[in-house]
Amino acid sequence: MLEILAILDGIEGPATSGEIQRELNRRGIYLSQRTIRYYLKLMDELGLTRKVRKARQITSEGRRRMRALTVSTRMEWMLDRMYQRIAEMDFDLSTGSGSVIANKLFIRREDFTWVMRHVISLGKEVPKLLFYPKYQVRETGLRRGDLLEIKYVSSNTLYGILLRNGVPVSVKGVGLLELKDYRPTTFAEVMHYSGTTISPSQLLIFAGMTRVAEAAKRGTGTVLATFGEIPYNSIPKAQKILNKMRELGFEGIMEIREPGFAYGLRTGKLRGVVISVTGANFAAMIKEGGFDLRMAFDTAMDDLGAFDRNVIPV
Repeated sequence: MLEILAILDGIEGPATSGEIQRELNRRGIYLSQRTIRYYLKLMDELGLTRKVRKARQITSEGRRRMRALTVSTRMEWMLDRMYQRIAEMDFDLSTGSGSVIANKLFIRREDFTWVMRHVISLGKEVPKLLFYPKYQVRETGLRRGDLLEIKYVSSNTLYGILLRNGVPVSVKGVGLLELKDYRPTTFAEVMHYSGTTISPSQLLIFAGMTRVAEAAKRGTGTVLATFGEIPYNSIPKAQKILNKMRELGFEGIMEIREPGFAYGLRTGKLRGVVISVTGANFAAMIKEGGFDLRMAFDTAMDDLGAFDRNVIPV
């Protein structure tokens, strides 16, 4: 309901359930129009919205209530959704099969060939900068079918795999990791999930702060990387899990660092740091190439085997 209020507050005039649905999809929330109409009816009764013909408009009470609750609630919602997705995973490390967390991006159909040529032209080192270097593409049906959906594996899958294999992990945030000769040097900037209402990866991409294409070509640049903490005594077990993931095709940079300073991140004496490049570097490369796209993070689950297209053809 708060997301719907935020949408109505951000536009001029009323909006239909279909228009609200499209904006919710852009924000990574997928509801049927029937469900949206149910919420709108409830919000009418609460005095938060009012009906204008077949559309709805936010009221002054709706704006007051939204401003009082939206920020703190959305910060909690982002972390809650992330941990919910992690808990939903059933990926089996021993067989290399099962569901993983996926991100989506949407591009125009006419841009698809140019987008992939752009990414492919960046060189064979691209897989090192992606959490899992495969993707899938399908029709969306959105906007009369002129958008294509590209789905790729979210790096939050790493935390799900660790948890399912007995390693407690605390998800922390995303940052800009500087590379030199394709090796991490330090985090230039970081954003914690607990302190933002917007996906850090999405914010950093649209702010133009990544240099993933440059890193892919020359080995030096800034890429998106996620970080979390694990107990110190779990480090050996976690390292074995990462080694097994590499055998299954997770080619991106993944590291576990000892307590202390890890690429500029300071940790407690009894906590190690898990660092991994994110799948969102795929979206960052596309954005850096000047292409229009929309993104939705941690919004889907899919079997790892469904990601069958190589970012760099073999």
